[in-house]
Amino acid sequence: MKKQRSFKNTNTGYAPKSFREVIPQLSGESQRNYKTLRLYCQEDSLVRLRNKLALLLQERKCPKEILNKKGKAPSRRTLDRWCKKFNWVQRKNSWLTEESKKVTSWIKEGGLDLSKWR
Repeated sequence: MKKQRSFKNTNTGYAPKSFREVIPQLSGESQRNYKTLRLYCQEDSLVRLRNKLALLLQERKCPKEILNKKGKAPSRRTLDRWCKKFNWVQRKNSWLTEESKKVTSWIKEGGLDLSKWR
């Protein structure tokens, strides 16, 4: 996971929220489910998530919390089931909304010179 820089926009008073603040772990949701959700939010789709997990397994870099007892990544069917059961799409959208607020705040703060684009 990339460490994101923390900043507070002094103009708007906006302070970015952490992943856990925006998307808290649900009751009944295991640590394995939650860690996989976080990776899903980074990859943006189940297809990309499966590809990423396959690559991480191949490189032996897959987080142990995501693997099952046999050391395998969740199957496509399991990921589909978790996605529906724990409302991953809606929760991912909440995270994307928070990320867009960060970018908007950064632009308003002067992180991007928009005068070049007019």
